[in-house]
Parts: sequence; C-alpha cells; structure tokens
Amino acid sequence: MLTQIEGFDATASGHARRKTYGVKVDTCAWGGGAPIVVQSMTNTDTADIETTLKQTLELAEAGSEIVRWTVNVPEAAAAVPEIKRRMLDAGCIAPIIGDFHYNGHVLLTKYPNARSAGQIPHQSGNVGAGQRRDEQFSTICKIAVDNGKPCASA
Repeated sequence: MLTQIEGFDATASGHARRKTYGVKVDTCAWGGGAPIVVQSMTNTDTADIETTLKQTLELAEAGSEIVRWTVNVPEAAAAVPEIKRRMLDAGCIAPIIGDFHYNGHVLLTKYPNARSAGQIPHQSGNVGAGQRRDEQFSTICKIAVDNGKPCASA
C-alpha cells in the first residue's frame, strides 16, 4: 500500500484538505481525515470478466489502494461477484467500488450479488430524473445501508 509521497509537504502546498465524513471500504479508510488513498478506475467493459480481472490485478500491483469498476448494464452487474471471487483467489484484496449510474437502483435490485463491491457510489446528478429521482436515489441508499455498504456521491 502507498503511504505519504516522499518529499511532499501538504502544509507547504497551500491547499488545505476539506472536511469530509470518513467511510471504510472493506479495510481501507477513506475521507474523514484518513490519509489520501490512491484509487484507479478500470477502463474495461466490466462484463468482460477476464479483461477486468487482469486490469484490476495490474492496478493493485501498481499500488492502487482502491479499484473502481463501472457497473452500468445487467451483464456488468452479473459479472461483479465472479470478478471479485477470482481476484480473491489470486490473492488480491484491493477494495472494489462499483460505480452505479443512471440505472443503479434497477441493477442493485435485480442483481443482489453485484452488491459484493465494497462501496456503492453514484454521481448524484446521474440518479434518475424528474419526479422519480428522489425515489431512485432513496432505493440506492437503502440497498447500501441494508447491506452495510457505504453509499457516497462520487
């Protein structure tokens, strides 16, 4: 795991960290004054299990402390638990964040095993529209809470 970048002085940089609430994604503390965490996002089609697994392992090996996957279609949601299982079988314990957008409320309801990602983030502007927005946003948050997963606007 990465720690403080050698020679970097946050105080001298002139950029104060803003106050945030902390969460734990698996074993990794994120926000709330915890050290900055290196995270990367795969650029693969998450439904492609082999390619996403390979890139996840490479990112973790390169020092990414958290790896994010896009979960945007049913095939990607269905692939999440298998990729996570193969990751663990390979000895990789990097926490996974599943980025659920637009239809996350549907995917998380229809594919409960997709909840095996360590966190359920969303882009608050990408959760529903119009009159159903609040209902869809509430569904995502309820699923996260019911499954002991942090739910954050990423």
